[in-house]
Amino acid sequence: MSRTGGLNPGSLGVALAINGVVIGALFFAAPELVPFTPPDPPLTIYIPHTPPPPTPVPPADP
Repeated sequence: MSRTGGLNPGSLGVALAINGVVIGALFFAAPELVPFTPPDPPLTIYIPHTPPPPTPVPPADP
């Protein structure tokens, strides 16, 4: 059934396919417009951790 104003999944798929082809052609034809830069490696910083001193235990009553 076709409804007026409804979303047609077939036309959505065609539109996405056309957009993919256009974007792929842009990347293929003009790669210098979108230069590829590899992502930065994750930054690893070592921060030494000294544990807090133990809590004092009150003396036991004899």
